[in-house]
Amino acid sequence: MKTDEITRLLRLAEHTMRHEVIGQPAARAKLPALMANRALGIAARYVARGDKAQDHTAKLGDFERVAIRRGVFDGDQELPDSLEKALETELLITNPKFLTES
Repeated sequence: MKTDEITRLLRLAEHTMRHEVIGQPAARAKLPALMANRALGIAARYVARGDKAQDHTAKLGDFERVAIRRGVFDGDQELPDSLEKALETELLITNPKFLTES
């Protein structure tokens, strides 16, 4: 995730909190507050990982990029180590519970 994408994510979370959470009844504010909280967590993990977070997808080779677009790995095919590592890194940032719950 690039710096401008992180900034956009943070601004979206701020906007959501300001316009859809603050001053709203609890029942109406719960879902937007949870979404904003998730966005803040993702942004924080990207910032904490620094360059490692931005470099993991850059390490994928052209073969993996083309194969992903063509759906070669859809289904039961085994993933190359480089792709598996990139996905694991992405999940550690965007959805760390997925790795511990599956």
